[in-house]
Amino acid sequence: MEADHHEMGTNSTFYFDPGKSSSNNPVVPDYLYKTVYPLFGRHFSRAADSIGSMYFTKEAFDKLFPGYGSSYVNFYGGAGFLFEQGSSRGHVQETGTIPLTFAFTIRNQFVASLATIRASLAERESLYRMRREFHRRSAEEAKRSAVKGYVFGDPADRTRTMAFVDRLLMHEVEVYDLSVPTPLEGRRFEPGTSFWVPVDQQNHIMVRSLFEKQIEYSDSTFYDASTWSLIEAYGLPYASVKTVMKPGRRLTDVPETAVPPVERSAYAYVFEATDYQVHRAIYRLQSGGVHVQAAFRPFTLSVDGQPKAFGYGSLSIPVGLQRIGSDSLFSLVSRVSRECGLRMHGVSSGYSLGGIDLGSNFMRTLKRPEAAILVGAGVTAPEAGEVWHLLDQRLQLPISKIDLLNLSRADLSRYNVLVMVSGNYASVDKAQTERIRLWVQNGGTLVTLKTASEWAIRNGFTGESMLQDSSRTPDRRFDFDEAPEREGAKAMGGSIFRVDLDTTHPMGFGYTSRSLSVYRNGGTYLKPSRNPYGTVAKYVKDPLLGGYVHPESLRRVRQSASILAGQEGRGRVVLFADNPNFRGTWYGTNRLFLNALFYGGLISVPTPLSSGSD
Repeated sequence: MEADHHEMGTNSTFYFDPGKSSSNNPVVPDYLYKTVYPLFGRHFSRAADSIGSMYFTKEAFDKLFPGYGSSYVNFYGGAGFLFEQGSSRGHVQETGTIPLTFAFTIRNQFVASLATIRASLAERESLYRMRREFHRRSAEEAKRSAVKGYVFGDPADRTRTMAFVDRLLMHEVEVYDLSVPTPLEGRRFEPGTSFWVPVDQQNHIMVRSLFEKQIEYSDSTFYDASTWSLIEAYGLPYASVKTVMKPGRRLTDVPETAVPPVERSAYAYVFEATDYQVHRAIYRLQSGGVHVQAAFRPFTLSVDGQPKAFGYGSLSIPVGLQRIGSDSLFSLVSRVSRECGLRMHGVSSGYSLGGIDLGSNFMRTLKRPEAAILVGAGVTAPEAGEVWHLLDQRLQLPISKIDLLNLSRADLSRYNVLVMVSGNYASVDKAQTERIRLWVQNGGTLVTLKTASEWAIRNGFTGESMLQDSSRTPDRRFDFDEAPEREGAKAMGGSIFRVDLDTTHPMGFGYTSRSLSVYRNGGTYLKPSRNPYGTVAKYVKDPLLGGYVHPESLRRVRQSASILAGQEGRGRVVLFADNPNFRGTWYGTNRLFLNALFYGGLISVPTPLSSGSD
């Protein structure tokens, strides 16, 4: 049993389950939805009626997403209940009828809590049956499943792989070492870097939820997400297996990462950019006074007597170009390698076996990010919080939060990166807009997400443009009552799409595949750049990987860009159509955002001499 107590808009009344029957999760046994929720709903309604409280049910708040506090327990055979109270937002708020007081809102939630306890006792036989039905159906479905398990793992990014293993273990999912090399779906999964998750296990329902991408929908409007495939969120290579595999050792905790010690060098240290921890390592090195250079072309060096290839974005630390001594440099490099779990190589020569040399003009020195983010009234707080959490908790990189009310007094010259998440920036007046524009022209990097990208385009920060909607036909007529469902279905309720990513672009550094899953839950449609080098990521022809999308919205997605980047004066503007940091779970696209912070200032987009198509 779990109760999830929330607040909603002041002019709403009080909500409790059952929710929309059309949005029940199809992998959860339906006894919960058809029997338990209605039974408890009657207890809740009697309690609310007894104090004269107005309420509503069955109209909103889907049960699809496992990440909701009121639905997570459903995926383990429990019952979760959502209560949403119209908010007094303090002591008292005016409404369309009488003032709403804090005491009234507390009374509603308190009475609902007592009703939940009473209902649990009165309906205990139904709860017992719900548990039996859950485990019976789960076991039956596991036996019948055509898919017997999943293999996953990215040998180029152990940090991200282990973060996913950790998440599986946190949810009590059985995970095993891969016992033998396994070729699947055009990939080769190796023991030590890949893992096996069987479908036939006690938490079969959660396994399905974590790996499956697409479900059948009987509704087309969603509170927050219409899909939640966590394997896509982590961006890991994986494959479904239709035969039972012999597993290796079952994991009880996350395997430790053993990093070989760094070999001391009098010339340079080099490391790849493919691991999730690379930005943390760069920042740690920069904070210690180290100059770090990024390779804008691949190269191959002799490492330990063997040729080793380094891809786009790989990092070099030239010993002779540092202001700190070689002893301090070696000590810092060794510590960062160990703490970040990154293999760093000491090399004795910059002469490459292939590609550029370490002294090439394609090796460019990175500036340490000095970042700020706009916050305050109108800014989408969860997205701002996701950025803050990513930088503060995973990179230990500070970011200044500038309230829109204080923007006119902020000294932007202190920063080289400014982040704007989605929101309403109507309060940013003409003078403040011009200050930001001048800051960009003088060398700053502006990074915008979703509707902030629309703001930047409308205000002339870039020559890029929005993709216009040509589907509207003003002569069509519908019944007024159809509007919420008809128009709501066109909203992007949270779906997963595939984009083609330019991995040679600084925004794509560290990615080993051009195919990338992105999460989209907004209506920002960026028109591909007129400059053929300015579209960093574009949705593929058949982009939908999971979730619901209206046919009209899907048509616009197909025609649009996911990321645009270009120069503006001496500065840069990076436009995201999506949110690469959604809910702190999208490890697979965090790198895009971090690349904008670390490499954005070095983006140089050539201007074509001809507009021809050859």
